[in-house]
Amino acid sequence: MIGLLLWGGADDTAGGDATTGEMAVVGVYTVASAPTADTITIATDIGDVDCALYVIDSSEHVVLAKLLDGEESGLQQVISPKDAVAISSMIGGVTYVCGGYTMAADSTFVLADGTYEGLKKAFVGLGTLTTKDYVITVTSGLQGDVSTGLATLSIDAASEVAVLLWGGNFGLGTAGEWTILNQAGITIG
Repeated sequence: MIGLLLWGGADDTAGGDATTGEMAVVGVYTVASAPTADTITIATDIGDVDCALYVIDSSEHVVLAKLLDGEESGLQQVISPKDAVAISSMIGGVTYVCGGYTMAADSTFVLADGTYEGLKKAFVGLGTLTTKDYVITVTSGLQGDVSTGLATLSIDAASEVAVLLWGGNFGLGTAGEWTILNQAGITIG
């Protein structure tokens, strides 16, 4: 059986609009047909949307993985920003931000302080968010020069990325800050 794992997305013109926009229905769907190499049909209406997805062949039950020594990945997630709505992200790991649609107001998230020393967090843009951004407010943070404060990160295009590292929580202490390790294209405030 061939399936489709739909991560997120929205329609082109008003996808991010909280009242009139159409958001993709996230889920796992069975592929009904694949008439050409770049066309698939599913039996469920997921909306008239641009989306981020995987096509998987569930008849192939072999999973190949190489387990390596070293730090944990923190896993990944995909989110679809929506006008004037706070869209949560996990604290560690990689968060991919869907795009490809227009928003009339910023979508937001507050990145809380880390929970252990060395925790990493990355945000990556998957497409253009026309007009407005996904704005991350950093509770405690420093820019890469480790002397300038970091208040916000704003994503509105594909391939924009920011990787942050949490420094803090030594012993019984709970103080610390996120520091930008690497960034490209993302707006820093």
